[in-house]
Amino acid sequence: MNNSKTKMIRMNDKSTSKYSKDTNIFENELEKPTIFKDEARLSIDYIPRNLPHRGKELVKLSNEFRVIIEHPFKTNRKVLITGPVGTGKTAIAKSFGEMVKESANKRNLNIHYHHINCRRNRTYSLILKSIILSFYSAIPSRGYSPEELLEILKDILIKEKRYLVITLDELDYIVEKSPILYDLTRLMDENYNANQYISFIIITKNTTFLYNLDDSTRSTLQKTHLKLEKYNSQQLYDILNERSKEAFFENSISEDVLEQIADSSAQYGDARYALELLRIAGGIANRKRDLKISPEHVRIAKAEIHPLIKQEILRDLSYNQKLLLLAIVRKLKQEGTVYVEISDVEDQYELVAEEFDYKATAHTTNWNNIKDLEETFAIINTKVSGENKKGRSTIISINDAPLGLLEDKLLKLLNSE
Repeated sequence: MNNSKTKMIRMNDKSTSKYSKDTNIFENELEKPTIFKDEARLSIDYIPRNLPHRGKELVKLSNEFRVIIEHPFKTNRKVLITGPVGTGKTAIAKSFGEMVKESANKRNLNIHYHHINCRRNRTYSLILKSIILSFYSAIPSRGYSPEELLEILKDILIKEKRYLVITLDELDYIVEKSPILYDLTRLMDENYNANQYISFIIITKNTTFLYNLDDSTRSTLQKTHLKLEKYNSQQLYDILNERSKEAFFENSISEDVLEQIADSSAQYGDARYALELLRIAGGIANRKRDLKISPEHVRIAKAEIHPLIKQEILRDLSYNQKLLLLAIVRKLKQEGTVYVEISDVEDQYELVAEEFDYKATAHTTNWNNIKDLEETFAIINTKVSGENKKGRSTIISINDAPLGLLEDKLLKLLNSE
């Protein structure tokens, strides 16, 4: 044992012996060739000017919101965007927000766009403060109630004659706990024919949250609803092709390899996963000092990440959905079977909820969450057992994600929230 340790230390000494004590290893690495022109262009936070296969949605948004440019302060607009993970919801809203700002500046209109993620700002007060601070920095740092913040926002908008276009991204994280959408949409309604100062883009994964809204707001959003579908292989290829030109130096990746990544990602329809696969494959090629991304680099990259257990997808789940998914994982591990019955999952869910000191939800909510886990997030599969027989029941499986790894990631997220 000691000999092997000594051998390992000697090997490590040998691997670093070429560097003197004065060597700046970081600088040395910077001088080596790279295939990346700008790796940040593959980040999910980067929004390109052109969004392949989302032009129709941008046209619809433009037609809906043109009235705030043509007749500012006369009306407001509310649009709902839904779709599974990686279908471009956030990118569309942010890209459109930039276009609104450009058009407003061109006409000297005082219109401000602000994009806020409700998962990261989970309280009513945090969201209101984020909105105010996005264009007005003079607010004192002391704590304010939501009611006070609403009045401050209203007073500033009227005083500065400023119009807001606000995107409430992942609103479904707080809508059950907060009247924020109701309050903001009625901020100026106390006076008949009052000027309007706020329009909204709402982003959620599906329309389930609508049932928590008042009838008027729900009706409006149902009429102005952009539903995004998953990308197919050709669409993913087009996205990868455009982004690769921005991220890599010329001739760093072939069309065949881009097609390989697109085909690998098509079953999920998730552009985020496709871009992450491309980024990691590029990183592998870089580390190997290869000047071109090969099919083998993509295979290695695919083994490193799993689309169903990406941290960002699991973070997108509500706390209750994480608990339910953990219950499914544990029940499948306990039984050692391909499928488990929904009734057994709900029993396990009761135990998990108790473990995390969470009030377990009823069957209807659990059923809606199970459908979300299947249809929106594509993490689980369900089917009806015993078809054409009495006593049919829904059974649940997880076919693609390693259960142990999935459980570990869920526990880390749940314990950090």
